[in-house]
Parts: sequence; C-alpha cells; structure tokens
Amino acid sequence: MCAVMFTETKVALLAGGVTHLDSPESLTVQLCYVNFDGKAALAASRKVGLATKIGDEFVLKNCGTTVEAIGEITKWCTKLQES
Repeated sequence: MCAVMFTETKVALLAGGVTHLDSPESLTVQLCYVNFDGKAALAASRKVGLATKIGDEFVLKNCGTTVEAIGEITKWCTKLQES
C-alpha cells in the first residue's frame, strides 16, 4: 500500500503492522513530519509567543509541504473509497 501511494501521490509513508504492535494484516501507516525546517518553525513560533494562538496562516507558511502531503493522502483515500 505504501509503495502504491508513493507512486500515485509522491507521499512516502512507513508501513505499520507488527513493527507498531499491530497485526500483520492491519493496514496502518506511520506519518513522519520531516519535510519542513523545524528550527525555523520553532523560531517563528517564539516570535508569535505563547499567548497567541498559532493559526492556519502560520502552519501553511512554516509547514506547507506537510499540509500539502496530508491533502494528497486525503485525495488518494477518497478516490479509493469512491471506487
């Protein structure tokens, strides 16, 4: 499933299953959010401060590729569900 999803969406996921205490038949995956600059995002969040809620604009600016990847996963799953 992970290989097919990567081919069709260019989003990489790690298979779950027994490595994550699931049964070998389970269709679980692990999402890894490693495609953004965590140091820059943390610095930007410090500028916002703890008293201010971080909104969508902040997330899109600092973690946009992750948001895009989750959108691709959603589209892929929706397409499967409809077929």
